[in-house]
Amino acid sequence: MSYPLTIPKIDPTTKDAIIDTLYRACLSYDLNDVSLHDSAFVDSSETSFDMSGIATYKGLDEIRKIHSNVGPLDTTHLVTNPRIVEYDEVKGTARLTASTVAQHFRKGEGNKGDAEKLMTGSLYDMDLVREGEGVWKVMHFRMKVVWREGDQSVVFGS
Repeated sequence: MSYPLTIPKIDPTTKDAIIDTLYRACLSYDLNDVSLHDSAFVDSSETSFDMSGIATYKGLDEIRKIHSNVGPLDTTHLVTNPRIVEYDEVKGTARLTASTVAQHFRKGEGNKGDAEKLMTGSLYDMDLVREGEGVWKVMHFRMKVVWREGDQSVVFGS
């Protein structure tokens, strides 16, 4: 998939609101906050989350399964390089990309120095829609895991 060299001109408040969608989604896992999670995703059967081709979840109820698996873990999702690569003010749509490093430990084991863990580096590519005044939500979330280090069973079980 190619990305534009230049980015669209966007009002700073709108730009912040679009990027905040990404932050709400990621922080919801670290805080195990389902309400924050749901505030970041469109409640539609068409909403999707593609986990690096491993699995695709359709609809908010299915996407919540990711949260119910990852949310209880000790995690930090560090997000950087958010870039709005498409924006249509009239249609209320945007496309956002970002890079992440996420550290995952089993619940209660994050502060143990020798605990098994899974660290991943991923690229996110998200289609967003505007819902209401200044509120943006994810319609399609594509996660490409570029690298991983550690024990996958920490997140995915044995």
